[in-house]
Amino acid sequence: MAFSKHHLYQPTDQIIAGYAHAFGHAARVIIIKQLVVMGPSTVQSMAVYHPIHKESLSDHIKILRHYDLVEWRESYPYTIYSAHLENIKKACKFLVDYIEVIRPIG
Repeated sequence: MAFSKHHLYQPTDQIIAGYAHAFGHAARVIIIKQLVVMGPSTVQSMAVYHPIHKESLSDHIKILRHYDLVEWRESYPYTIYSAHLENIKKACKFLVDYIEVIRPIG
């Protein structure tokens, strides 16, 4: 297995790539939308709206947690997730600013 060269890129480019990855699957986009619209939710309550298994949904939430786009708290036996609105806005700003830079003029 080769070693990652990710760290050799500019920090801003790494951040943009991370956020693009976080938003890079329809399930994760819907999870964020659900948490913003419906408020704090469990995997069980969100799973009703997804055509994937709860385990897969949990994996997608784990990615969103990694990028700090969702917050969580334990309420035994459940984990309750909520949208981290400040970080979602920050992620969107990074992505929009990037698109503005690469968008062709004309």
